[in-house]
Amino acid sequence: MTRDISVTATEFLGAVKTRFVDVDISNYDDDAGGDGESFTPSDIGMNRFQKVSAEVKYGEGSATTVVNCVAQYDYQNNSLRLLVQENDGTGTANDELVELASNNNDGATVRLACMGR
Repeated sequence: MTRDISVTATEFLGAVKTRFVDVDISNYDDDAGGDGESFTPSDIGMNRFQKVSAEVKYGEGSATTVVNCVAQYDYQNNSLRLLVQENDGTGTANDELVELASNNNDGATVRLACMGR
């Protein structure tokens, strides 16, 4: 895994802790395991996640080549998934989101809002 994690802020909403995190992924899923980019609650000093929201920050970080990218959190595998639009050349609605290929130099900077304890 090739990533840098930066906690940018922490807020407490009653018993729920919210951490805002930037994850700079420069080589997506570099072990080529097909399981995404590992991201666990312990990576940011939490015990469990109740909700994780993800958005790609374009033009920031070490990986700025990916466009039309969507990020989502995979709770089952405790990982971030990067999806890109597969271009079939028609530019129509037939273009589907597919996972970014493993172990290449593509990646993205992802802003996460992690709620939990």
